[in-house]
Amino acid sequence: MASVQKHQTPAGEPRWRVFWTVTAPDGRSRQQTKTFKTSKEAKQFAGKMTDQEALGIGDVDRMTVAAFFNQWLEEIESRGDKSPTTLANYRRNLDRLSAYVGSKPLVKLSASDLDATYTKMLKTGGKARGTYGKAVRPASVPLSPNTVNSAHRIVHACLEAARRKKLIGVNPVKDATAPKLRKPKARAFTDSEVERLIVAAFAAEERGRLYPGIDLVTLLLMTSGMRRSELLAIAWDAVSFETNTIHIRRTLVENYDHQPILRDVMKTEQSERSIIIPQAIIERLRQHKVRQAEQMMRWGREYMRKPCVLVFPGLAGHPLQPHRLTIVMRQIMRTAKVYGAPPVHGWRHSHATSLLVDGADIVTISKRLGHSKVTTTLNIYAHGDQERDIAASDLAGARLAKLVPTTS
Repeated sequence: MASVQKHQTPAGEPRWRVFWTVTAPDGRSRQQTKTFKTSKEAKQFAGKMTDQEALGIGDVDRMTVAAFFNQWLEEIESRGDKSPTTLANYRRNLDRLSAYVGSKPLVKLSASDLDATYTKMLKTGGKARGTYGKAVRPASVPLSPNTVNSAHRIVHACLEAARRKKLIGVNPVKDATAPKLRKPKARAFTDSEVERLIVAAFAAEERGRLYPGIDLVTLLLMTSGMRRSELLAIAWDAVSFETNTIHIRRTLVENYDHQPILRDVMKTEQSERSIIIPQAIIERLRQHKVRQAEQMMRWGREYMRKPCVLVFPGLAGHPLQPHRLTIVMRQIMRTAKVYGAPPVHGWRHSHATSLLVDGADIVTISKRLGHSKVTTTLNIYAHGDQERDIAASDLAGARLAKLVPTTS
């Protein structure tokens, strides 16, 4: 609790000094003071410090933007109502903002600061993945307008919490201008690209490179439309060889530090579903299970068997880091010389698009993908490509030729 003491300057003028305690992030406490010319100012400040001390904040005038970001993230995490992926997204975006305004005092952060930050993030806000071959990539890369817009919405929620705690008078994000959202231009693989990707995956499996069972992973992605988090969470107790189905009831996600987290929580209620798998894939799953059983025997007790035995695990049966699968599938794409599509999610697009083209009804496709709304399936996954567009043009031309009389 802050206290006020009256004293005199060497010239005999009255002054009021406020004392309060600040707890550092390492848990250590230290006393701070501030002097005022009037008793009223001192008492007002003491009340403010008492409130902030109760919240564990300290002197808000000295609190930086980055410090409050971290405090807010800790509060959100402690409540336990956000998923690991959501928390990782919050931290990732606030870290991006902290790189530009993190050292600024929270009370001095303005809308113009945020506008300038958004402009910089659009130019150099991202981190390159590193090097590939002989090409050395830059240390920073542009961020998309959608990514910066996401950071804008997250920092708005964060600073709104600061406003409610009376740490700031107004939320500066309200007057900042975020980039406009753009509809994602996700695309499906063409038939020729799918052929090259499968060849690349089978070649990698034959040479024992990248990941054991990468050929089966590719075939499952192509024929099921599963999300990355769903594929890596498949356990043998969810595979039925009698009915040729895989029951999707778990997800595997990773936190901000890329640590895998196996959960019994699905994205939506509709995400929990059973998917019928082609017989050829089921036979490959049988063979995969036999090979995995041999590996389990070699590992012995060190192999992870609880809470379940995963179909596509990492070392010694432990959950595979999801981003590792993305890296492997990206390498498959490079080998196949396929570009411009998400390395894992692109298969989901392709599965939905091919079913639509082949005449499957939209309701069945939506349920297979685990969407909560049929419109989501149509708006996001009903893609076309140049080959199919040419075929559609030929069909339209053939029909027109039958209807329009020829001229001599």
